[in-house]
Amino acid sequence: MHLLCLRQSDESDEDSEEQQNRRLQPDDIEKRIEKRKWNRKRQELLMDYESFSYHSVASSVVMFDLAWKLSQENNCLLWYAIVGQTSQLITHAINREHYIDQLDYLQSHMSRLSHIGQIHSGTSTSDENKARIEILFEDELALWLYRHWSLKEAIETSMVTASKFKLFTEGGQRRMYEFLVQLGLPRRECAQLYSSMNSSLRDSLNAQFLQYGEKYGLSRTDLFLPSFIVHLGYRTPMSAVDAVFLTISALECYNSGNPVENFQTALDTVACWNSPSLDQEIKQTEIHLQSLANQVRNLLDTDDVVAFGPFLYSSLVTHALRNSQSLAILSKYILMAKSSMRAKLGHGRRVVQMPLIVCVDSKSDDNYISLLGIPPIHGDDDRNLFGQAFEAAINRTKARAEFKYFSTNCIELHREDMLKLFEALSSLLT
Repeated sequence: MHLLCLRQSDESDEDSEEQQNRRLQPDDIEKRIEKRKWNRKRQELLMDYESFSYHSVASSVVMFDLAWKLSQENNCLLWYAIVGQTSQLITHAINREHYIDQLDYLQSHMSRLSHIGQIHSGTSTSDENKARIEILFEDELALWLYRHWSLKEAIETSMVTASKFKLFTEGGQRRMYEFLVQLGLPRRECAQLYSSMNSSLRDSLNAQFLQYGEKYGLSRTDLFLPSFIVHLGYRTPMSAVDAVFLTISALECYNSGNPVENFQTALDTVACWNSPSLDQEIKQTEIHLQSLANQVRNLLDTDDVVAFGPFLYSSLVTHALRNSQSLAILSKYILMAKSSMRAKLGHGRRVVQMPLIVCVDSKSDDNYISLLGIPPIHGDDDRNLFGQAFEAAINRTKARAEFKYFSTNCIELHREDMLKLFEALSSLLT
């Protein structure tokens, strides 16, 4: 037995010596180093992939590309693709750089179809030919629906100008009127419909905004957005941004509780050349956008945008918002307005570096609330970590919550579980 133990001991010593010699081999050392690097890189990629939400090319663009390859494309389908891609930017699913990356592709098809439209009229629908659709590409003012109402209302309602001028204060109104005076625009011209303004003032508006905007903190990227315009004969032109707001407003179900009917209305507004109730939809959209601006104003007046650990939180008592697209626009509006009004909070925290969670009453159950989280406005990264953060917090707290929306950064949560979920989120995001 003693000899057996000695033999086993000698064998184990030999094995350990062989292992040590093997470890000391340069090739083995390099292989282990490379494997560690590979594993570390793999973990980083998996964490980055699983922790953030991304949006790629709009599905409408993918469908148009398929129609083009099947030789079935036309201006109608191109317009749908343009509106779909623009909606990603308006709802902040992608950033400006990702949006601009797709413009060359869409613009090339616009130029191609405009040249062959007269020759191959059969590729267009009868409604399209009847309306004489013409799609153009241009830099337009980043003012919401400014072609369809007054310039003053557009400035007061639009997210960028309302935040930059701080229009939620008396001083902000004064700054706005000073800016309009700098532009050489009388109050009478600013208060009437844009289409009724003096034509010479309209033609010089872009140059005037560009010249004097910098003085009021408005850069070129703040003021202008490269976009597409569809001309509707004698009617006011419709931009892709306008069409996005029209569809979002229609989906809010203001006039009917039937989502199917309102979805069909939204489709009709995209094909604006064929919508018999276009003027009515534009008016409804104006009311919807003004409602968003008033919500932001009320929150700032009552100081209801507060810090909860590493993130901001705001609660809205409303049933008006029926879809996550409107909630995403409102959330970004709140965050931008809050950062312009108060740059810093306690402990040196900067508002532009803090994410925001907005809470609204659920549209289906009074015991539940809808939560939507958006990333900070600082930087151009459009990644959203709230989908993974919500999931981790729900698993940790066993909160009663559901992922009912396409975007994982929007959830339905039982009211009684809100505090413990927020505490878990605060721990995760710190």
